[in-house]
Amino acid sequence: MLTIITDSTSDLTPAEAESLGVTVVPLTVSIDGKEYRDALT
Repeated sequence: MLTIITDSTSDLTPAEAESLGVTVVPLTVSIDGKEYRDALT
């Protein structure tokens, strides 16, 4: 089985990702020791 995983910078909508069978994980950025997850914070 093959699984495709991308980060949130791919700009796939949840519907597109689901229809393509792609797992999207949020991009994490660290600024001054605090982590921010794209589309979540």
